[in-house]
Amino acid sequence: MDASCVSSSDDETCGDGRRSLVGRPFLAWIRTLDAEQKKKKKAEETSTSTRRREEDTKKTQIIVKPKFRQIIIFEKRTRHHFLRVAPKKKQKDRENEEERTNEMTVVDDEFVPTVSLTLYETDFDKFVSKLGEAYEKYGFVILENHGVAQTEIERAFQLSKHFFEDLSQEEKEKYHLPGKAGARGFTAFGRETAKGATKSDLKEFWHLGRDLPKGHKFEKFMLPNLEVDEVEGFTTSAKHIFYALDELGNRVLQALAVYLKQDRHFFDDKVDEGNSILRIIHYPPIAEESAGHVRAGAHEDINLITLLLGADEGGLQILRKDGKWLDVNPAPGCVTCNIGDMLQRLTNHVLPSTTHRVVNPPKERAHIPRFSMPYFLHPNPDYVIETLESCISNDRPNRYPEPISSDDYLQERLMEIKLK
Repeated sequence: MDASCVSSSDDETCGDGRRSLVGRPFLAWIRTLDAEQKKKKKAEETSTSTRRREEDTKKTQIIVKPKFRQIIIFEKRTRHHFLRVAPKKKQKDRENEEERTNEMTVVDDEFVPTVSLTLYETDFDKFVSKLGEAYEKYGFVILENHGVAQTEIERAFQLSKHFFEDLSQEEKEKYHLPGKAGARGFTAFGRETAKGATKSDLKEFWHLGRDLPKGHKFEKFMLPNLEVDEVEGFTTSAKHIFYALDELGNRVLQALAVYLKQDRHFFDDKVDEGNSILRIIHYPPIAEESAGHVRAGAHEDINLITLLLGADEGGLQILRKDGKWLDVNPAPGCVTCNIGDMLQRLTNHVLPSTTHRVVNPPKERAHIPRFSMPYFLHPNPDYVIETLESCISNDRPNRYPEPISSDDYLQERLMEIKLK
């Protein structure tokens, strides 16, 4: 039909004299149909636009890089992949982003490797290879057959529960040492905050360190341990765990020394009097409204390596290189061991210090407390952290040309997490 012959009258002619085939009824129908088609098209466009926005939202990942206090947003669209760095946010926006961090993608089809300490005795080279490869990829490894007596571990946890759950806040607070950065004794809730975070962690803890004879050259760096009067055997049991994990840590460092092309005993005289710490942590039951606080915000450890005696409740997650979180759930009796920032610095990032956190439990388990015991293995206070030559190349230039003593580095970091 010639569109020019559409008329508003019942019986009219076209501009060229031809009689119009369209009268008023048919014209009204055409207009109605046209309106309906336009309405349908508009609805389809709206639906498509909404669906794309929903898909974009689902494909958006917010990755918090605590080291740089920067929010990086990865967006994946149907046809385009691009990286966008968000501008600096106001305080309230940063707090909201911290809360959203807990909702980031969690991977459930991958596991941190498990390595048996029996290889240390039976096939040391294989132990070195397995350990090094796991650390380069994840920064974490799970150790089985580690030699720390399970009876001692269970006793230490039992006595720790007695201390944290049965003593009053007033009784615990008398073991707090003001102005000592939590180096020994008790640290209450709200006193430690992950680097770059705005809200404190939901935890309280106890610190125990190395015993030194009176007049020792490192006495000014390491305070005496405190004895807990109310819980018999608490300090003694904690010391057993401290020295057992210290020995285990030395074995791990021997393997890593070989992996890094150093003498097997490279670390021996650099950690034999280290300022190491056993931290006994109590994460209490979570209230219905935690106001954005988490059990342990995303962070990296300060020290050389950390050896963690597993908690009876889950929650530990590590951040993969692709920005997804990976649950770490070791089998009962295993020790989780990860690289700290000091070793990352020493190795020029050959061995990465991986960001990790402890998330709040699901509602049905929020009433259950969580206990864990990480052992932070530190070098001697006077050890100077200077990048290993074996970890520097044209492809991997030295990131840290200025050496720093381990104690200076420690003090800087304690300020960042608000313990000083």
